[in-house]
Amino acid sequence: MTTLPPDAITALKQGDKTEAVKCVRAALGLGLKEAKVAVEAYARAHAGELRRGTSPLVREPSGKPWWILLLIAAGVAVYSLGASG
Repeated sequence: MTTLPPDAITALKQGDKTEAVKCVRAALGLGLKEAKVAVEAYARAHAGELRRGTSPLVREPSGKPWWILLLIAAGVAVYSLGASG
């Protein structure tokens, strides 16, 4: 099986394999082992797509907090260079 319910695919993209298995079981009426096999087969077949997804472990930092931290780090570096010289 290479097709999963949309909510299972979303769960996989978020890195939640357990939730994906639950979604497959609920939508397709499969047993635990069959649902797990289906989810793992889909994950193997779409590995590149899932890695580029929205997984919190893969997602790059973005937004204001990241830039604020960079700005603070640059300020500290400039201050420490100025204080030592």
